[in-house]
Amino acid sequence: MDLLPLPRLLEERAGVFSPGRRVAYRAPAELEGPAFECLRAEFSAQGTTLLPAEDAAVLHFELAEGCELGAEGYRLEITVDGIEVRARELEGLRHAARTLTQVVASSPHDGSTSLPCLLVEDAPSFPRRAILLDISRDRVPTMETLFALVERFAAWKLNELQLYTEHTFAHPGCEEVWGDASPITPEELRALDEHCEIHGMRLIANQQCLGHMHRWLVHPRFRALAECPEGVEHPFSLEPEPFSLCPTDPLALEFAGRLADEVLRHVRTREINVGGDETFDLGSGRSSGRCEAIDAEGGDGVGEVYAEFLSGLGEHLTEQGVRMQVFADVVLAHPGLEAKLPADAILLLWGYEADHPFEEEGARVAASGHPFLVCPGTGSWLSIAGRLENAAENIAAAARVAKARGAVGLMTCDWGDRGHLQPLPASYPGFVLAADLAWNADAPRERRAGDAVASLVARHAFGPEVDPNGRLAGALVRLARLAAATGARSRNASPLFLALTEIDTPFPPERVQELTGAGLERALGEIASTRQELAAGRATSDEAKLVGGELGWCADVLEVGARLALARMRHRGKRVSDLPSSVRADLAARLAGPIERHRALWLARSRPGGQLRSVAWLKRLETALRS
Repeated sequence: MDLLPLPRLLEERAGVFSPGRRVAYRAPAELEGPAFECLRAEFSAQGTTLLPAEDAAVLHFELAEGCELGAEGYRLEITVDGIEVRARELEGLRHAARTLTQVVASSPHDGSTSLPCLLVEDAPSFPRRAILLDISRDRVPTMETLFALVERFAAWKLNELQLYTEHTFAHPGCEEVWGDASPITPEELRALDEHCEIHGMRLIANQQCLGHMHRWLVHPRFRALAECPEGVEHPFSLEPEPFSLCPTDPLALEFAGRLADEVLRHVRTREINVGGDETFDLGSGRSSGRCEAIDAEGGDGVGEVYAEFLSGLGEHLTEQGVRMQVFADVVLAHPGLEAKLPADAILLLWGYEADHPFEEEGARVAASGHPFLVCPGTGSWLSIAGRLENAAENIAAAARVAKARGAVGLMTCDWGDRGHLQPLPASYPGFVLAADLAWNADAPRERRAGDAVASLVARHAFGPEVDPNGRLAGALVRLARLAAATGARSRNASPLFLALTEIDTPFPPERVQELTGAGLERALGEIASTRQELAAGRATSDEAKLVGGELGWCADVLEVGARLALARMRHRGKRVSDLPSSVRADLAARLAGPIERHRALWLARSRPGGQLRSVAWLKRLETALRS
């Protein structure tokens, strides 16, 4: 029984409960809502109608103060005589309804419902179970896409969502920043917040307020607020740009406060993630004099000015009853800095590799006294179709350390570096693993194997109406395992993606180790098998047709990456433009189709703003191939 997430105790018993055409139920009136409506709909789809009853109910939801499974815990028992659900709080009953919906959906039925007898005793490992979606690297989802994701995440017992925002919220009067980005408007943010509330999720405000401000600071009106107005090289652009706000400039602090205030106006939660990560350029520009003075007195200049800025921002937020989240990388790089942050600041310990030192860093963050979440990643970005093995081990390690060190939650991040080229389904394996391990940090290792993940994706992400035989999920997982199939080790990217984007420097780059021609040939064989798998079936719905198109696009782009990597290695790592003309012409012809199809696939789930910036990464390669 492929339940998601896996309950902490699931005991299958002999016998079945056959409810027949009508089931009398008794439940608190407050249980009515999306979770119960999904249960009602699933019973109805199998020919059973749920009817309220005062007496003689065979489906009974009960609030029981004596239930010892915690605020969100529940006990679900199915016997031959009926179904009993007990929980201490309403949210526990809702979680039980979600589990029961999956039991009903997965049970065999031939004109009538037949449920296996079982006992579930369940409660989450963490009170906060979050997903962060990157909407600032070109791809801003449509509202339809966001609403559907909220509903799916809620069904999987995730309870928080963040939209990572640099410049893609429509701050009033700042059209030059977001005008071509198809941003989330204030009205849309309020609507999303309402949708989250209805489905039992919290929308946490998110706005970068120190680093990652380049999409603001490139504009003349804001450039003077930058640490380095003349620009610096950074990993998120091919050209030098101003990157961070100047932490010693009072106008920069005031500006950051205004940005945070505006986003907070449109959400219920009194909490905001202000970023604060990867402030590469601090101390190298306008704040350098202050940093050098602190250093001369035996202090830590960069750490001090960073802490002063965030403390000032924290004071501003605290006055409004708002709590601050901060990514923890800068804190970890400057020992003692955590003591200078606002006392109630929540630290976000992030890392996206299977071998990230969560244990060491988790011990340090836990010792700081600050509440913290551990933040692994879906592994979808810089990959086209994902890095499944890395994501599985990364999320599992994060959950293990989070539980051992007393973290308040797990937040799995889905980034979009270099054009957010990966389509949404590339993130589904990471999403289901995140849901599984955020609820049950002790879920067994076999749940992370390729076939198991494909089964979970087919049933819970695609659903039987889209992927009735698991063909699409199988193809997706095969593509998500290509990075490992090459036999290479690469960090924060797949070797095939780097072949597509690292075109002006020798290949393979230093971040890719042990890449061989045999490994690339193996990857090409897997791509060919995936194409056969996709061609073998017939789309059963518009969504199935779209997913098939997205996966076919991934296969085509990854094939170009594998063939290009082979060619470059055979020609001693030459730049793309230095390869033989016949090789370049063949690859350019193979790349033309994916470039042509990019826009239509993009617009199926995402807004038009950012599409041209995204496809530019492929057109940049095409130009080099045709030069």
